[in-house]
Amino acid sequence: MNYAWLGILLAGVLGGSYVTPSKSIRKLAWDQTWLIYCFVGMVALPVALACALAPKLFEIVFPSNPRVVLNVALCGAGWGVGASLFGLSIPRLGFAMAFAIVAGVVTLLGSIGPVLVGAAKIEEGQVGGLAIGLAVLLAGIGVCTWASILRDREKNAGKLQAGSLGSSVLGVGIAVLAGVLSAMLNTGFAYGGELISRAEEMGISPAAASMAVWVPALSAGFVINFVTVSWRVTKAAGWTNYVEAPLADWIKAGSLGVLWFASIVIYSVSSLALGQSGTVHGWAINGGVAILTSAYWGVRTGEWNGADAKSRQIALVGVALFVIAFAVLSLSG
Repeated sequence: MNYAWLGILLAGVLGGSYVTPSKSIRKLAWDQTWLIYCFVGMVALPVALACALAPKLFEIVFPSNPRVVLNVALCGAGWGVGASLFGLSIPRLGFAMAFAIVAGVVTLLGSIGPVLVGAAKIEEGQVGGLAIGLAVLLAGIGVCTWASILRDREKNAGKLQAGSLGSSVLGVGIAVLAGVLSAMLNTGFAYGGELISRAEEMGISPAAASMAVWVPALSAGFVINFVTVSWRVTKAAGWTNYVEAPLADWIKAGSLGVLWFASIVIYSVSSLALGQSGTVHGWAINGGVAILTSAYWGVRTGEWNGADAKSRQIALVGVALFVIAFAVLSLSG
């Protein structure tokens, strides 16, 4: 058994769990929490790890490969824009529908994107298994989202207001674009293979070598998120909440960044161990596990309280499709 697949699964579990601590934050609003998470997970941890374990990245690797660094940073910036657009799609479509569209596009393009742009390759015999696995995975996302929509309708019967057709069409367009751009994070990781190889040639460990990609990609994504979210915090006059918030809120908000960054590092190390298929099959499984884990925490934290039997049964079908997709993708990979 290739234990790198266990790393992919663990990364997915962490990726699907990282927002859970935010549910118990009392004083900080979501945007204020998001800024702390972004700083910790996208800047503080990757830069600190790179400085401590791989200072040669800044001294040699980055200066000698400016073109690759720029490409990786552009992919990271695209991912950052996608995250911001996802937030804009929610008021128009509702969270369940927006998440379904974005997650489906990210899973699909994040897996095949590196292949399409020539940043990764897969064997000819793996194409069929990859196509089947992605199809089943997307079906699982769709079924689970259907269950979520039925749950929300049941819990909010009589409270929902139908939006205009134009607003819905615009929301779908924004969500699709958000998914396309968000998928660029994995494409940036595939593009950065040259940087990672250069770092490993210099004796840097795989975990630290992956910072050759994550430092420029995540830093660019942070800039985008900081600008957009800071504008919303300023508009809501929410900066004073940082002073008034208890230490526990700061710790919980920071833990989002720790969990998310841990999932990124574990994914990158495991993906590299799997070779070229890691950024293709591995990304699909990682994303699917994250979605499944997020759904699990939704049940544990009461999001499914009051849901009828039909929506629960449909959700179980979606879970079964996830398991089948994981098996197909891991075997074909």
